[in-house]
Amino acid sequence: MITNQAGIGRGFIDQTTLEGIHPGMKGLLAIVGVCLTGIYFSSHFREESCRPPELKPGLLEKTAYFIHCLLGQGEAKEAENL
Repeated sequence: MITNQAGIGRGFIDQTTLEGIHPGMKGLLAIVGVCLTGIYFSSHFREESCRPPELKPGLLEKTAYFIHCLLGQGEAKEAENL
């Protein structure tokens, strides 16, 4: 899952709290047969940067690398170190 969490950048929620929500969300999705192998997020919001976060490729590149590893083309643990 890739998501924008601008609330972190704005100070409404911190990263620790967001990451604490993830296990419950994964559990609820698992009940209906959805298995999340990773949750990636951007914490930026438009006012913070001259370039909108959706135009920055880093998060998508990291996710693509992780998926590539999951498909047997490398070590998934390497993706966690990006």
